[in-house]
Amino acid sequence: ALNRVMVMVGSLLASVLAIPMIFQFLMAQPAASRMPPSEVGGRGCGVYTRPNLPGMEPGVQLREMTLIDIPQLRSLNEEHLAENYRSQFWERMILAFPGISMLLEDLQTGEILGYVLSTIHPEGNKREAEIVSLAVDWRCQKRGFGSLLVDTSVFKMRSKFNATSVMLYARGTTRAYVRRLYHRLGFKLKQELPRYYDDGESAHVLEAEIQREAFKADADIEENKVAPPQWPEDCADRPAYGEL
Repeated sequence: ALNRVMVMVGSLLASVLAIPMIFQFLMAQPAASRMPPSEVGGRGCGVYTRPNLPGMEPGVQLREMTLIDIPQLRSLNEEHLAENYRSQFWERMILAFPGISMLLEDLQTGEILGYVLSTIHPEGNKREAEIVSLAVDWRCQKRGFGSLLVDTSVFKMRSKFNATSVMLYARGTTRAYVRRLYHRLGFKLKQELPRYYDDGESAHVLEAEIQREAFKADADIEENKVAPPQWPEDCADRPAYGEL
């Protein structure tokens, strides 16, 4: 019995002594909510990769932002994101580089279902674009709306303003499905900025090069060099969005 007690005391003492070591080990590991480089395509500058998306859903319209949309945009932004902006900021973004900030609208109700707010940073001969804010109504998520918004905005960045790369700031606690979206689109982690946000959270700077070849077919259609292909509504062979 004495031996058994001694063994139990020894095990308990070993467990107590191991607690500081376990704590040190856990503190050395990255937080589960952080965005490791592997989840955004590694480090450096990636190459923007166009998503393979389904066609536009019936009753949903993809269009450019206007100043009239700002009250609804602010409401959607404040409901879904921690970074919120005054009306004057939205106005400057929309007016400074028109046509690159897009939204999805329910044609029946007029409700905005999602948006991407973008801008351009001219630097000499290079023009870097930025996705300032991206949000999709939680009821409409995981339907490809985020990919559609980003892809349309990036195409406009390239075709209207000849942007050569696109970057964005993402919180370290960005949700997993959003991280996967950035990964699929070719973004890579360029830089980590500790305590970037007001609440002390770090920011991850993600970047991707925009290659003109990726959008050549769309650019030809927009410039009326090539007539857009037409398919019957019930045509099973119609290619998915992004394959045109």
